[in-house]
Amino acid sequence: WDGGDRAPYDLVTGTPPYFSDVKFTASPNHKQKVRCRVPTRGAAEDYVEAAARLLAPGGVFVMVEASHTENARAVMKAVDRMGLKVTRRLDVVPRQGLPIRFSCWVIVRQRAEKAGGGDSTDDKSSSSSRQFPTSEFRLRMGRENGFKRSPEYVEAMESMGWVNYEEQRKLGRQQLLRQEEERHQRRP
Repeated sequence: WDGGDRAPYDLVTGTPPYFSDVKFTASPNHKQKVRCRVPTRGAAEDYVEAAARLLAPGGVFVMVEASHTENARAVMKAVDRMGLKVTRRLDVVPRQGLPIRFSCWVIVRQRAEKAGGGDSTDDKSSSSSRQFPTSEFRLRMGRENGFKRSPEYVEAMESMGWVNYEEQRKLGRQQLLRQEEERHQRRP
């Protein structure tokens, strides 16, 4: 897809199916599950290539991909081939003590240079695209902490309006409403 007459875009998002077809067992009750979970019509590198066609200069592509080494290599090859640049990768750990499950990639199309006429995606892009910050985001604590949600996960969810119903039952509705009101008043 080329975006039609609306492209280019400032933001493109995608979550390509990232389960290995070797380990995946299709569900007999729902054929669409296969397409949602296994790359039958393109993998992450195909998403990167499609995003490159759709992005405006300075545009951002955000993608989720499995955290396996071979997947990261494929993403980086496609990024280099398309003249894009990775600006950040967030590795998501489902629970303390478990390996990284998937990574969120932030990839940009660099803006064209104002003078000199060339695009800023020159032969330096492949080396510079490999230098980017990575960080881990843990969803749950370990067994010793009762597998509770991690503080960073709770903070992220609350910033999006999430209500912690487990705490609501403990605190009682009135106290929770007071806390929500106080939190709302502190926000800018």
